[in-house]
Amino acid sequence: MVVSNLPDAKGAKLTSVIVNDRRKNLLGFYIYNFGNLKDAPGRDDVNKYLLAANDLITIGSFFVDNEQDIGYKYLISTQQPLDQAVFQSIYLTMAAVARERRAEIKRLMGQPPSKEA
Repeated sequence: MVVSNLPDAKGAKLTSVIVNDRRKNLLGFYIYNFGNLKDAPGRDDVNKYLLAANDLITIGSFFVDNEQDIGYKYLISTQQPLDQAVFQSIYLTMAAVARERRAEIKRLMGQPPSKEA
């Protein structure tokens, strides 16, 4: 597992977790810190937004885990070699999607915008 922080021009940071599952031959890219739906007042609106967002984004998908945390993930097979250009493209595309979507997710949950992007 690798944890990475990517700063942006506004001083915010994006935390990504990359997990190599050798048993399943998958490399997983994960971004959390969007919030938790457990007691969120706009829960239904957030779920609708996440489903709509999944139709529009190019890679990965938003999800809600068992603890009601919102995440964004992308899984890629490691059966074929993954070169640096592909890895970088996935990483930067996911970072851009997370930054673009985070403020609206937080707004729908009734939370103030955070410094984390």
